[in-house]
Amino acid sequence: ERERKVEDELYGDKGKFVTSAYKKKLEEDRKWLEAEKRKDELEKKNDVTKREGLGDFYRNLHRNAAFGGSRFAQGRA
Repeated sequence: ERERKVEDELYGDKGKFVTSAYKKKLEEDRKWLEAEKRKDELEKKNDVTKREGLGDFYRNLHRNAAFGGSRFAQGRA
């Protein structure tokens, strides 16, 4: 890290060389982070522990059973 600081002081005004493969990896990482963020927001929005009553529970159970949910849910419904 110390060497990097010295190099930054010496060559700080010059552009840094970045390969196209590294740029592609950075772009993929950014897309992955965005997808994870959307997934987390969706999970937080649909969190069943934050809902009141059992209406949402039964509606979700019926929807899962109606559209090929688990065999357990279909057998009990």
